[in-house]
Amino acid sequence: MLIILKTKISKSVAILYKAKDILNINSLQILYHSFVFPYITVEVWGKTYKTIINWIFLLLTRAIRIINGTDYREPTNKLFINSQALKFSELVDFKIRHITICYQTIQKLFQKRLWVWTERELHVHKKPKAE
Repeated sequence: MLIILKTKISKSVAILYKAKDILNINSLQILYHSFVFPYITVEVWGKTYKTIINWIFLLLTRAIRIINGTDYREPTNKLFINSQALKFSELVDFKIRHITICYQTIQKLFQKRLWVWTERELHVHKKPKAE
């Protein structure tokens, strides 16, 4: 599974590399968000091995350097800020927080629903009083 994902991201970065001379920065960012970004955001990579995270990080920084048209030794901090993209570690933190907030919201909804359910049960199953 991981080898397939690595090849898909590598092919997407190769498409960006081939299109860098033809397209402008905005078009390259659109290609990045349509070809590279979905493979990175499908899974939460926060609690996996460093070797797996390392090659995802390298491919992501290579894509950002291609979009901005810089050398392969250029530091990527300014490039991420200029392109308004999240670094890989920030993206993982964002996804984990997003999942926990969704989980807490769903959990609160079920707690409210369970309370309403038990409240209805109490009123429905009362025996009628004999007069």
